[in-house]
Amino acid sequence: VAAATGRSHHCSQHVRHNRRRRRTSRLSVPFAIVLRAACRTAASTAVAAHAPRPPFTVHSLSPLIARLSHSSPAAVAEARASWPDVRVRSLEDVEDTAPRLHQQAAAVQSNAVSQLVRLLDAWLEERPPPLPPAPGLPADADDATRASLDSLRRAVCEAYAADSRRAQRRGFGFSLRRAASSAGPGSGAGVFLDGHARLGSVVAAYPGVLYYPYDLMRLQGGAARFEGNACLMLRYDGTLVDGSETSLRLVSPQAMDCPLSVGHLANHPPRGRGANVLACAVDLDASSLPERVLPLLPYVRATEVGWRLRLDRGDAPPTEVRALPRTVAGSAVAPQIAARRRPIDALTEMIQHSLSEMAVAQAAEDAPLRGLVLVASRDIEDEELFLDYRLNPATRDKWPGWYVPLDEEEAARRWG
Repeated sequence: VAAATGRSHHCSQHVRHNRRRRRTSRLSVPFAIVLRAACRTAASTAVAAHAPRPPFTVHSLSPLIARLSHSSPAAVAEARASWPDVRVRSLEDVEDTAPRLHQQAAAVQSNAVSQLVRLLDAWLEERPPPLPPAPGLPADADDATRASLDSLRRAVCEAYAADSRRAQRRGFGFSLRRAASSAGPGSGAGVFLDGHARLGSVVAAYPGVLYYPYDLMRLQGGAARFEGNACLMLRYDGTLVDGSETSLRLVSPQAMDCPLSVGHLANHPPRGRGANVLACAVDLDASSLPERVLPLLPYVRATEVGWRLRLDRGDAPPTEVRALPRTVAGSAVAPQIAARRRPIDALTEMIQHSLSEMAVAQAAEDAPLRGLVLVASRDIEDEELFLDYRLNPATRDKWPGWYVPLDEEEAARRWG
């Protein structure tokens, strides 16, 4: 290529070389032109090799589609018939085809109730035999005998707890135990799940006395009787579940012995940690549940134990309201009684009568129990159960020092 340029200053002193240069120049000029063209062609080819191909279009594929339709019309027809019939084409279609709120609630109810029944059934199948009653000691027993008996009882209780955990693992796939909570100082006992529970699994029940909305309206003094009670859970339908120690004494002992009846011990998560369970309302219709699991349901209506609740809290026995007999109404005493009664008293009495009748109607045997269960909000493995207490933002000045709100916007919507 250098010779083809005609520059031979290195051979200018030798004629022989000049002649050779002229002869080489005459022969190499066409070769240089060909070489340069070849280089350009090679370069353009290399660039084209790395350039992206144009995308397929309908026009480029139409010959192929035509050939396919002509060569195999049956295959094309079969493929077209198998295409899905897309009905959702806009946001309005999504809203029309999505399940309604009551349908979603029914699906959640069915799932939660079936899980609870399955867990209770599994516990009946796998539970260990109950502990024997504690033997009585003679009054003149010495300290050594008492210490020996106490040591033996502790060993028996530890063995029973181990058997209970193994039975839970077989029946539930996990086990629940009570231990000192990791929520912080003063948090007391907490609930720990050993094993694995998947998202959406029922992991515990929240036991207690159930106050339906009509029961709350009939209470003397209203909600003031619950002041200082930190074990209250309110459902969306207004049903209040009282899981305090006083109320739990009114629940069936067999139900409270079930390891699932520990939802009232779940603590609020400390700062920096989130909740791993949420409360789910369940309506338990006794007529549609297996009879064998009914004694294990840790719920009782307030109307069934109302008299015992009043005695436990030291209230005076309720005075029965009766209509005045005609002899009294027509006597001289009637004007005096009427003078002592204010119009507001008569209105209050009438409302109480109406609410009592409504509560009695709700207390029928076929009325469902409005309970609560704790459902895993994510996969849980060897952790303490934490439940968002979601206290009322309007009572912020009364919040305890350990309470840290997790989602204030959600709490505002809940209590709004």
